[in-house]
Amino acid sequence: MVTKPEPSWSREGSTLYYTATVTLLEALCGKVLSIPTFDGRELSVPVTQIVAPGMTKVVKGEGMPDLETGEKGDLVIRFVTIFPETLTPAQKASIKKTLS
Repeated sequence: MVTKPEPSWSREGSTLYYTATVTLLEALCGKVLSIPTFDGRELSVPVTQIVAPGMTKVVKGEGMPDLETGEKGDLVIRFVTIFPETLTPAQKASIKKTLS
């Protein structure tokens, strides 16, 4: 099978890797990811825990089928968190107060 390059996706055997970009707010407070699948579905994946640097989330059975067994591999979601470029003094004070 030939795989077409797609920047958000990579593959290793039957395991698919998807890179999801989230804002700092979403990384701290959660979000439902909407991930397009290769079979035309839209996969909704709730992210309810804090997304720490290097964190991944595994969705069992949403990878590619194994050619020998026919069983589907897993989908591993990698996260990239986008930080704000600037904060006002009031925003900084609010964050300090909230996180202290």
